Amino acid sequence: MTLEEAFGAAVELRRAEARLNQDELAESANMLGSALGRLKRSATSASLKTIGRNATAPHIEPWALSRLADEVQTGVRLETLEPPTQGIGD
Repeated sequence: MTLEEAFGAAVELRRAEARLNQDELAESANMLGSALGRLKRSATSASLKTIGRNATAPHIEPWALSRLADEVQTGVRLETLEPPTQGIGD
């Protein structure tokens, strides 16, 4: 599974958890439904701006959405969804 496919799957998981349909998620992310569909199908790569939009729409932090994509890609479920305790350069 590619990173793009994993990210699309993570967005879909969060959409379902938030009980939003694709159009509702797209509207809350300030995106077109067709653009969100391409992202979920991994027909396009997500920019950091797009990741931020999708993270705030289903009420999840961008780091957690990226982590979920990693879990989907690797098949390894991490025990907690806590933010990192140290920043870069600490």
